[in-house]
Amino acid sequence: MQRKNQEVDWSAYFKSIRSVCPHSLESFQGNRIHLVPFYYLFHQAHWYNALDRFDAILFIGDNKVSLGLLKNLVDYLEKEYKHLEVFYSYPDEGTYSTPKPVIIMQKRMVLQRARREYKQKLKEQ
Repeated sequence: MQRKNQEVDWSAYFKSIRSVCPHSLESFQGNRIHLVPFYYLFHQAHWYNALDRFDAILFIGDNKVSLGLLKNLVDYLEKEYKHLEVFYSYPDEGTYSTPKPVIIMQKRMVLQRARREYKQKLKEQ
């Protein structure tokens, strides 16, 4: 991973979180995670239909996006779109935090399916 104001090596980031989000690296390598600028979040027409084509969308902010803004937006989005799972990640907010402020959005059923598939893989090993 790189510093906040530089380009991010997202592949390295997804490798680093395998222990807590094991399906994310496979999704990223399969081009099923859509990385978009943060302001796309405010254009529902862009992301709402994209959720059908991707496992997740990451809305990537810059150093002007505050932790408080992320929390408020996640609260709003979870109330407004009950069929979605919405998370935030903020630099230095924990071991697995993203190097830039992000909102992560995915359909709840996609996340549940990924978790079931991962648990099944573990049983088969």
